[in-house]
Amino acid sequence: MSTIDSDFSNVICINEPTTISEFEKEISKQIASMSKMTENLHDIEELIVDALKRRCNDRKTIMHAHLRLKNGATTCTMTLNELAELSETIAFKGAANSIIKRLANFYVRIAALQNQIQHARQSVEKTQHHEPFIHENSNHALLSAYEKNEETIREKHQQNQRELDQIMHSLFLESEIHPELTENDLPALETQVQHISQRGCAVQELRRLKIIEALLEETQCNKLLQELATLTK
Repeated sequence: MSTIDSDFSNVICINEPTTISEFEKEISKQIASMSKMTENLHDIEELIVDALKRRCNDRKTIMHAHLRLKNGATTCTMTLNELAELSETIAFKGAANSIIKRLANFYVRIAALQNQIQHARQSVEKTQHHEPFIHENSNHALLSAYEKNEETIREKHQQNQRELDQIMHSLFLESEIHPELTENDLPALETQVQHISQRGCAVQELRRLKIIEALLEETQCNKLLQELATLTK
């Protein structure tokens, strides 16, 4: 059993009923640790489901779970219509389990998003600044194009970093799940992270390689011309 599995098992062992906000405080550390785990998300989701089933053994806690998904953790109040609708829903066999599974999946999706954000950040950090081979007679236009291209890469990386930081702030407020985050917020955040991860700076990095190639070829050409000049003297 992994450390993460063990942590969640410890949470499961506590059988006393609790509110969803209190439960989130208990598992927030484990969810943060899930950033290193990608293969057994389904297993972790099942562990969370088991933990929630032990906690959500009354109607009130099920309502809290429903509210967490719909309105975030900032309110435990409902309109009379919402209360009547939810009461009718919970009356159906299996409805409570469905809400619990949705809430567990909500936590897992948050952890998966955090994992994607960390991978995207690492991808940015791995992109190093490559100094081209500069000869005293190097083409100034090529060097200028190279510096401009590097500046574009830096700006795009900074933009990506800012947007990733904003998304992470939308997911977590300090060390806990953001209290205003709802189930409906996740699709847009997932799409945004995927977009940032895919757009990268591939075009600029390819252009960098082409400019360096051109500078190296020019250097080699100048060297051959000098050798030729020496031979013809």
